[in-house]
Amino acid sequence: MFTATSKRHYFFRNWGWADLLASIPALRILRLFRIFKAYRVLKKYGARNIFGQLKKHRAESVLFIVVFC
Repeated sequence: MFTATSKRHYFFRNWGWADLLASIPALRILRLFRIFKAYRVLKKYGARNIFGQLKKHRAESVLFIVVFC
């Protein structure tokens, strides 16, 4: 939400509310929203483009995975 140009648009139109609920540890079932987020990202940018960026920027990708997973 920090980088969104319109916070209202992100929260209501881009499933920001689902991202917020998926981040609550006590509600494990809501982690399913992460799958929907991954699907939306793949649909928006394309798997080939994402994997190409991961391959191109390996050090940053590994750091991201270690920190956020």
